Amino acid sequence: MKGIIRDSLVADRSCGEPQVEKVWKSQAVADRAAWRKPDVQVVRGNERIAFEVQLSTTFLTEIVGRRDFYRANGGSMIWVFQSLDPSSTKTAEEDIFFLNNLNVFIVNDRTLARSKASGRMAFDCWYAVPELAGRTIINEWRRAEIFLDDLTFSPEKQLVFYNDYQAQREALEGSVNTDVLRRDLHAFWTDFGREDTPKSRERWIDVRERMAIAYPDIKLPTFHWTDPFQGAVSIVLSARYGRPIGYRFERLLNVSNQAFDSYKPFLLQLGWTPEIFEHKELLAEQDKKGAWAKRRGIIRAALQNRDEAYRPDRQYNHLFAFLVPELEERLISMRER
Repeated sequence: MKGIIRDSLVADRSCGEPQVEKVWKSQAVADRAAWRKPDVQVVRGNERIAFEVQLSTTFLTEIVGRRDFYRANGGSMIWVFQSLDPSSTKTAEEDIFFLNNLNVFIVNDRTLARSKASGRMAFDCWYAVPELAGRTIINEWRRAEIFLDDLTFSPEKQLVFYNDYQAQREALEGSVNTDVLRRDLHAFWTDFGREDTPKSRERWIDVRERMAIAYPDIKLPTFHWTDPFQGAVSIVLSARYGRPIGYRFERLLNVSNQAFDSYKPFLLQLGWTPEIFEHKELLAEQDKKGAWAKRRGIIRAALQNRDEAYRPDRQYNHLFAFLVPELEERLISMRER
């Protein structure tokens, strides 16, 4: 294994002369007695890299100790394996996997041949990709043929990786949390949008606190029935679902008329939402007397003439973008009128 690593580095034109089992001393004056003897080490540009072969059980304390040493001394460490079966791993191997962003690097005679043929140190890399199964995140292991120059080095975090599992995991967790929080806020508004009861207040406090943690830039009022907040949210969610949400009306047309009568600054958002979710025909069917069609003409003219009564209110746009992500691009480009 050490010979394969050494010969692979010799073949790599970007690397200096590799050293096998040479002492790596601490740079700190106070720790001159501290040292390590990596299986193989090499200098590549501004990077100093230690390769450690994993063939037998290594205690977690030793693994962490090596990571801390190389971090303190400006180096990067790559654990190298001879083979891997992702379905059957040892505890010591898993410790290394999790400490290295769930990337596993393998060298063997085949990778050495690729190194010599390409002039770049070659690895087989097993890496985990987080996938969503329902509301649970699972790891899907994949394999790729890679080279040393494909890797990302982060000496300060003591990470060397091909696939950034941690970033993918965080993004997926954020997505899951966002979806759950959005769903819960929609459910709250469906159940309690018009209520002021002890139960609705308790539920609102919970939703409001969770939003404050996840989205501190979105400011929710202390009481959900605050005007115009209650009406604006009810209008947008009603337009999203094609039925009254937060109102005791029977039809979406009633919500549209309520918006025209009492929430003119939010008519622009109301107009976009049925268009995106294809509810315009529904409104047309409900508008049997043509009153809403006339009002739409009034709204268009008022917006074109910059009528102050119809001046768009953007104070809840961040919340609307969270509640209805399909609106986000239009809300971002929205301008004061």
